[in-house]
Amino acid sequence: MRLPPRLERGDLVGIVSPSSAVAAGVPRRFERGVAELERRGFRVRVGEHARLQTGWTAGTASERAADLHAMFGDPEVRAIVCTIGGYNANQLLELLDYELIAANPTIFVGFSDITALHGAIHARTGLATMLGPALLPQFGELGGVDEYTWQAFERVRDARRAGGRLPAARALVSRAALVGPGGRSAAHGGARTAVACSASRERGGPDRRRQRQHAALAPRHTVVAVARRRDPVSRGR
Repeated sequence: MRLPPRLERGDLVGIVSPSSAVAAGVPRRFERGVAELERRGFRVRVGEHARLQTGWTAGTASERAADLHAMFGDPEVRAIVCTIGGYNANQLLELLDYELIAANPTIFVGFSDITALHGAIHARTGLATMLGPALLPQFGELGGVDEYTWQAFERVRDARRAGGRLPAARALVSRAALVGPGGRSAAHGGARTAVACSASRERGGPDRRRQRQHAALAPRHTVVAVARRRDPVSRGR
């Protein structure tokens, strides 16, 4: 496994949209995300096509791949943060220049649909990437990125290794989730609350089948992350 260089304050962070075109419709949230990264001490460069919209995606597959190549190929860019997940990152897998990426190891951050790129990049180059916060849903929150999320990001960034067991979030939003022993989830809130749960080996509860599926991926860990969407990612917000 190859590790990219550390990300330090003052370094340049590139912004790309390899998947859906949400950034095109939420300019204020986009600018908040950029401002939050700058507030945290980084310089920011936005990819040429990061705010495009071509149907469901942020530009054509070739345009999205070109933004990734531009960021990986620029020695000044020390981290690449995706705007959001969504749809069709898999369209880029056969277009990526894996030799370019291997020659320029750079921190690559995103989640959800971006997982397709994490898997392909690691399989083809051996580069360790980061399943972590995206520009719109995390850095673009009103008031900035949640401190729990930021601390987890910093731990991985600074240690340059997997985050390991995550501490449970202390501040749970109302109606967000009820989580019992063994990672059993009982209730979820409304559309403004996002709850992510990776269940343990424990059996029982309403989600036994899903628990078994997640346990195969992370059998030693029970991770519960709760984040509240304070404003909608829609209608220009």
